[in-house]
Amino acid sequence: MLQHAYGIPKLSTQECRIMASISYRRRLDTNQTADSLDSGFSSLNTYPNGCQTKLRRSLQVDDVLWFCTFILTVWYFELPLSLLIDVRVNWFFLSYSILCQLCFFLIGLYLCSNDDRNLSYEWPKIYPKLFFLAVILFLFSCIMFCLATWKLWGFWTIYIVLVTFMFTTVVISFL
Repeated sequence: MLQHAYGIPKLSTQECRIMASISYRRRLDTNQTADSLDSGFSSLNTYPNGCQTKLRRSLQVDDVLWFCTFILTVWYFELPLSLLIDVRVNWFFLSYSILCQLCFFLIGLYLCSNDDRNLSYEWPKIYPKLFFLAVILFLFSCIMFCLATWKLWGFWTIYIVLVTFMFTTVVISFL
C-alpha cells in the first residue's frame, strides 16, 4: 500500500477493485461525495477513500478548432511529402528531432503505464529527473525540427511546431 502526500494511503488498481467488490455500493464512513460534472449534483462515492478515479475530459470547441488547424496545416504545407522529398530539409537535424521526439514519447508511455496510481500532476515530484529529461527532449525536438526545415518554410516552421504541439496536447488530454 502506497502513501499519498497528505497521509491518505494509496491503493493499487487491484486493491481498489478488491475493496470495491467487497464493499459494493455501500455508504462510506465519512460523508465524502463525488461531484458529477454533467448534472451538477453530488453522488455517493462507491470507492474506498484510498482509490482515486481519473475523470475524463469532455470535448470542447477549442479542441475541434485545434484539430481543424492541424489538418489544414498538414494539407497546406504538404508536410509528409515536403519533409521526405524536398532537398532543402536538413536530414541531420530532422533525424535528431525524430529521435528526441521518440524518446519523449517513450518516457510518456513509461509514466502512463506505471501501475503505481500516480496522477500526472504528481510526476514532477515523484520522478523529477525523468520529468526534466522529458521536457528537455521535447524542447530539443522542437528546436531541431525548426533548424531542419528553416530553409524550406522560414518563420512558418515555428507556426507548424506550435500547431503540432497544441494538437498533440489535445489528443493526449483524452487518453
